[in-house]
Amino acid sequence: MLLPLLTVGPPGPQGIPGKDSTVPGPMGPQGFPGLSIQGQQGIPGVAGAPGPQGIQGVPGPAGSSTSGRSPFQGVWNASGVYQFGDMVLGPTQLGPFINLTGSSTVDPMTDATNWLCLKICDPPPAPPPPPPAETAWSISGSYTGPSVGPPANAPFNLIPDGSNDITVFQDTNSSGHYNIYFFTGPSTTVTGSTVTVPGNTAGSYAGMAQTNFQVVDPNGNAIASCVVPQTPAGTPTGCSARVSVPMPSNFQFKASVPLVGNFAFLNGITWTITGQQP
Repeated sequence: MLLPLLTVGPPGPQGIPGKDSTVPGPMGPQGFPGLSIQGQQGIPGVAGAPGPQGIQGVPGPAGSSTSGRSPFQGVWNASGVYQFGDMVLGPTQLGPFINLTGSSTVDPMTDATNWLCLKICDPPPAPPPPPPAETAWSISGSYTGPSVGPPANAPFNLIPDGSNDITVFQDTNSSGHYNIYFFTGPSTTVTGSTVTVPGNTAGSYAGMAQTNFQVVDPNGNAIASCVVPQTPAGTPTGCSARVSVPMPSNFQFKASVPLVGNFAFLNGITWTITGQQP
């Protein structure tokens, strides 16, 4: 049996849209995570053009024509003018010193009211005591005995008073010290001796014999000596010595003639021994 041939006609017109559904559809599946790849740094932009010149500022006031005052004022001076905060060096102690009041009348070392010492302010040391005063002294004597030729090279004593007659050779008096020069104070210092021979006649002798005069300490040591040369009669002569020798409380004054011959130890010889004693 033959079936009828079916045919499709043209589409019909668009239908009227239906109302929106109020029922949500099912949630779709989770999507794949995105890739976190950071992009490259971009190229820096071109620098902007400079801004316009600013307006010029107002000029400041004129400065002082005088130089500033230094707080260091050198070495303190009684005629100086000082102000608070000034620093000086002292005339007797270096200091330095800082002024506290703006006043200054005396040396900062002794003016704690107006000055403050910052460093070296020990009191100045006391001056050393003066040396003990010494009194100059001198002892004079003379030979009033006869002109005589003493034994050669035999020292004999000359005392400060008396006849000094060397022909007698008296060495002691009633006190036992006829030939010694004594001092009652502390040790003395012998500073010299001088002998003078007058130009008188020598009698039967030809003149003054060469004679050695000595100041002798208690140990027999000559500490000052001089020699009178052999001199014809009528010719003045003498000798002297200058020393500075500490001595104890006594000494002797001796003379000796090395060669007599026709010359003598003459009458009228004088001497002076000098020194200093505290």
